[in-house]
Amino acid sequence: MPDATAPPGDAAGPLPFRSLEGVLATVSWAAGALFTATDLQATLDELLVRLGTATGASRAYIFENATDANGRLAATQRHAWLARATPALAGEASPRPLPYFLRWREVLAGNEVVSGRVTDFSPDMQDFLRRRNSLSILLVPIFVGDGWWGVLGFDECREMRAWPGADIDAIRGVAAIVGAAVFRRRLDGARSADEARYKDCAEI
Repeated sequence: MPDATAPPGDAAGPLPFRSLEGVLATVSWAAGALFTATDLQATLDELLVRLGTATGASRAYIFENATDANGRLAATQRHAWLARATPALAGEASPRPLPYFLRWREVLAGNEVVSGRVTDFSPDMQDFLRRRNSLSILLVPIFVGDGWWGVLGFDECREMRAWPGADIDAIRGVAAIVGAAVFRRRLDGARSADEARYKDCAEI
């Protein structure tokens, strides 16, 4: 069975991102914007616009881990961006949790990426990707603290492409910033809750 991760490039060489400079600029932007945002959700939407445009991908998205109705670890879409003329996925307006393939779950939970062309994957994975019209995919894990929180992902629906290592490294940097911003927002929320409880006790 093919591995969940595929080596970048082939005999013809890797297809480059539209703009590595654009991805690096987005890393710099995210480092400031995500930590100062008053509306983190809107800022994450803007992040996907910038990343999707810079990479030339067909789709960019953020999934958060959750459990499905059967208690399995699954991914729930929180944010998504589509390039012009990219078909929307069925049920995208109200996406349901998608269980992870075991191999993908192991790779992502180990803080490694899933990257490759549809033909690099096992038959069941190929069937899943083709239902999404995805010819190539890149999934980068997002960690919040020490826990695997979700995925920053990209689909290419127009051609099979390799994802060069330098670009993957840059996107891993973005995923780390997203995780740190979510972690900080959690801490802020916990601090606010503690302050509210203290105020309630003081007024008794």
